Amino acid sequence: MEFANLQPLIARTRLHLGVILAVVAAVLIWGVLRQTFFGFSVRVVDASLKAAVYAGIKSDIYHGLCLRLID
Repeated sequence: MEFANLQPLIARTRLHLGVILAVVAAVLIWGVLRQTFFGFSVRVVDASLKAAVYAGIKSDIYHGLCLRLID
């Protein structure tokens, strides 16, 4: 089996492009979950399913989506 080999960014270290990509992905996910209606809906459904239904959020869609994202 062959694996991808990323070249180190700094000589004599194990720091490579994958670390930078992981940080960028984490910041993007944080931004989506904090600054969009989707993120707000996910937080409301997570906090209280009854409150989400009362607020008019289609909680079954967000609840199912979040469960699939965790898997």
